[in-house]
Amino acid sequence: MRRMLTDKSIRYIIRQMEKGRGTKVIAEELNISQRHVQRPWAEYVKTGTAHAQSRAGRPKKPKPSDGGRNGAGHPPPLAIRDTDGR
Repeated sequence: MRRMLTDKSIRYIIRQMEKGRGTKVIAEELNISQRHVQRPWAEYVKTGTAHAQSRAGRPKKPKPSDGGRNGAGHPPPLAIRDTDGR
């Protein structure tokens, strides 16, 4: 799974770029590609601010209230009875 840049990591990138450090060094420290360092920096230079992007794609389903169901939305399994009726 790909790691998303947080606001904290973007602030770190901007501080380091302002100090004159290279994108390759910063990318290696954060274990991300150089392009993922360049994008927030370019946004910061252009607009004066940079922020983490919201999640892309289909929204997650809302978590159902418990209602006697397990996390998958199925009813709980039935209790198994002994053969003598207990």
